Amino acid sequence: MNVLQLRLQAADSCSGVAGGGLEMFIDGQDLLELVRQVEVPFAQAEGCPQLAGA
Repeated sequence: MNVLQLRLQAADSCSGVAGGGLEMFIDGQDLLELVRQVEVPFAQAEGCPQLAGA
């Protein structure tokens, strides 16, 4: 069974950002990084590799 972990990030009052963020991990791996790995080939084919995982 997979494990989903959610981590709340505190708001940074110095940055002017209104709220914190949420990090999601599946089996200890950052969800954004997992998505990025899947999207990289498609983003590279379109000439915009920086869009992978954005």
